[in-house]
Amino acid sequence: MKNVIIAVIALFVTVDAFAASPVQEAKAKEWLSHLRSMHTQSVACNYANKYELLELGMDFAYMVAGAKDDMDRTIVDMWWTGTSLDIGYKMQSSYDYMRLNPKDPQVIKLCKQDVIPAVDSVFNVIKTKMKK
Repeated sequence: MKNVIIAVIALFVTVDAFAASPVQEAKAKEWLSHLRSMHTQSVACNYANKYELLELGMDFAYMVAGAKDDMDRTIVDMWWTGTSLDIGYKMQSSYDYMRLNPKDPQVIKLCKQDVIPAVDSVFNVIKTKMKK
């Protein structure tokens, strides 16, 4: 999760700079893959702000991609779908285990010590960035 936080910070630093469309697309897709991973884990750990995380995360993806209208946002939404399918398949077994065994000591430890603090940090950074 520390790598995700570092990647998010790197995206924030570069999001305001002018970038060619392929660069913006690559940054947005990278962010969407991180968002999908965080959202999947936040749902599995029953994170209180999981839906707000998704909403703010998508708004950030639109900003990174330079989406200016509904058509641009639709394209970013399509990237989200592709990323979701790819990452969803890779994470499905661990997600299923976490959702089906919420009282497992390993799941509780993972959620409390790793997932929720990391997702919460990223969530707060996005929230702060989106207010600007």
